[in-house]
Amino acid sequence: MMFEDDREEFMHPIAIVRSDDKNKVNTALCDLIKYARISFSDNPRTMDPEVADEILVDVMNKPLKNTCCAAAAVSIREDAGTAINRLRKIHPPAHIIIVSPKYNKYAEVASRIPHMPEINLTVDLSRHLTKK
Repeated sequence: MMFEDDREEFMHPIAIVRSDDKNKVNTALCDLIKYARISFSDNPRTMDPEVADEILVDVMNKPLKNTCCAAAAVSIREDAGTAINRLRKIHPPAHIIIVSPKYNKYAEVASRIPHMPEINLTVDLSRHLTKK
């Protein structure tokens, strides 16, 4: 993206979370924060599962094995390489794809995110809090 004065805006990679269950999507988002130490640029948003499936096919360049029933998208602060390396070290209950600006679908997804409903993770994060 470019500003009117020709400055280039930094484009954050987008994490797409896909699963067969909304609770697994929310847990995976929490796992990204707690275990992968990935910072979100904005609140995660509910994504149409069919769109998430299309993105997977486009990014992976392979036919889809299983469709998802729930999905989310969130812009992340880390660069794509760092996020992927951290993601490899955890085992979230959902499929997570990191979409960087180098992919064709990036601009389409980035433009849709502001129009998607926000997910409030405050309730879901409570399971990570230790009782004293």
